[in-house]
Amino acid sequence: MIRNPSAAVSRLRRSVRTAGAAALVAFVAVGALLAGAAPATAATDGDKYVIGTDTTFAPFEFTDQDGDLVGIDMDLLRAIAKDQGFEVEIRQLGFDAAVQALQSNQVDAVMAGMSITEERQKAFDFSEPYFTSGVQLGVLEASDIQSLDGRSDRCHDPQ
Repeated sequence: MIRNPSAAVSRLRRSVRTAGAAALVAFVAVGALLAGAAPATAATDGDKYVIGTDTTFAPFEFTDQDGDLVGIDMDLLRAIAKDQGFEVEIRQLGFDAAVQALQSNQVDAVMAGMSITEERQKAFDFSEPYFTSGVQLGVLEASDIQSLDGRSDRCHDPQ
């Protein structure tokens, strides 16, 4: 690890790590189209599925300067829909609202990054992971934080 990378490299690494964490596992439409415990079935021509998403996880899903919903997940979702012969209506709800909408049958699926946990597997059908990331922490060289285990009192542990 480079202790003090240039600002550009540091921003790039931070962006990649943030995006990676956000997309640890995409809650891909084909994996969760019918949500719940029901097995996914092939779409028939003309089917339309409502997909909830968050728009704050570039490069996976975000709104571009023209107001269009773009990103890796959106490209993937649209390619799957085209290949499988169905239409999608994408609703920009935010992560928590998209998950709640799925649980209350207001959307057919969610396309957003989500870590797989045993608890979540009881409630949702996940796609196969297509991006893996790990939790990482960057601190200033002058910081007294040396590791997550040996952190100072100023470090917040979200668990």
